[in-house]
Amino acid sequence: MSKEDQIKKLEQELKEKEKKIEELEKIIKAYEAVSEISRNELLDAYRTIEAQERLSTLTRAELMERDEIIEAEEKVLEMSAEELRQAKREIMAREIVEELARRELLDKDNIIKAMEIVTEMMTKDIKEKEKIIQAFEIAEEMARKELLEAKEELAARERVLKLSEEERKETLDIVKAYENLEEFARIEKEEIIRTSRFLFDVFINALIELGYIPKEKEKEIRDIATKLANEKWYLNMPKIGKIDLPTAMKIIEAHEIVEELMRKEKMEMDKVIKAYEILDEVKRKQFIELYSILSAYENLQNYIAKNREFFDKVLQAYDNLQELDRKEKIEMDKAIKAHEIVEELARQELIEKDKINKA
Repeated sequence: MSKEDQIKKLEQELKEKEKKIEELEKIIKAYEAVSEISRNELLDAYRTIEAQERLSTLTRAELMERDEIIEAEEKVLEMSAEELRQAKREIMAREIVEELARRELLDKDNIIKAMEIVTEMMTKDIKEKEKIIQAFEIAEEMARKELLEAKEELAARERVLKLSEEERKETLDIVKAYENLEEFARIEKEEIIRTSRFLFDVFINALIELGYIPKEKEKEIRDIATKLANEKWYLNMPKIGKIDLPTAMKIIEAHEIVEELMRKEKMEMDKVIKAYEILDEVKRKQFIELYSILSAYENLQNYIAKNREFFDKVLQAYDNLQELDRKEKIEMDKAIKAHEIVEELARQELIEKDKINKA
């Protein structure tokens, strides 16, 4: 093949490659255009989502406002119902009073018999109260005797506590002397141990310099010397008289226990004395109250005898009011159940609206 043919072939290949490059550039431009479109669509989608979120926020706020309005309406209805019930009570009370004023058909003989029964019962109660007063007087005398005995016992316990305190002080002096001796012995022991260690070090250093101890055994010999300096010392426990330190400590501990027990018993005795004093005061007040009750019974007897008819009317009116209250409670229960049903329906409706808004 000649050179011209080769050149033509190369030119042809170059043209083909240029065509491919142009096609690739077209593809790149198309891809860039598609990417730009996708980016714009993505921005539009973000904006749409943001708008939906704002709409959901506004919807939730409207629902909350609607809940507050419903709650306010329920409170208003409840207040109106309460005012209506109050008005009904007043009307019924007036009707009952008018009915009582119209009727006045009570049986006089039955009233007299009832009053006689009440009078007899009051007489029995007065006799029982007198027996109770006598029992209180006997109990009060016994309480005074017990109070005197408790005070005498408390004085004896205080004397025992005083003696125990003196013995404890003497034992504390003995313990302080032991502690001083122990401290002196401890200081002396530390001085001897330090001196022993120093002498051992000097002696070992001299033997090493003279060549009697090889270097490899120096540490072992020094450990042995330290052990000997610590173990060769012992401290005898001092004694004062016939009591040693452990015995003295036990005596102190026993005294403290006894003192604590005596202190607790003294506190309990103080509480007992205070309780007796309170009991005396309570009995005195009860005695006064019993006399007041007796005079009140007499006054009540006279008052009931004069106003028996009025009391019967009041009792009957009270019974009627109780019956009306019972009926009103039944009606109130029905109204509450109806309100609960309405609230449940409203709540379900709100839940469905929330679901719709979310969708």
